[in-house]
Amino acid sequence: MIAGYVLGSRASNRASGMSVVANAMFDKGSVADVDALDLRVDRLLLVVEALWTMLKKDGHTDQELADIIAELDAADGSVDGRRSKVPITCPSCGSKVAPNLPKCQFCGHATGHEPSPLERI
Repeated sequence: MIAGYVLGSRASNRASGMSVVANAMFDKGSVADVDALDLRVDRLLLVVEALWTMLKKDGHTDQELADIIAELDAADGSVDGRRSKVPITCPSCGSKVAPNLPKCQFCGHATGHEPSPLERI
């Protein structure tokens, strides 16, 4: 019985400590940032739905959309429901460089990669 009390007390203290850390991480500024992000996501979803509605009116099917989504999802090497930016290899030093950088962060050599408009987001 005492062991159960001690273990319960430790778990309670750990949960309390995690609560303090979580509250410190999410101050009022962070909540506003999350709210702004939620609004952007909602707007983006509205735009995507409008575009898909337009495409369906032109005869495209839900299966076509699902196939393209699967193709794009797999293009970064991982089928995970996300579109990740794949790093490029610096032609000079061989380091991995984020695709949105015009120059290698290690040697300064131009990558020669011109990001697409979607990569700039």
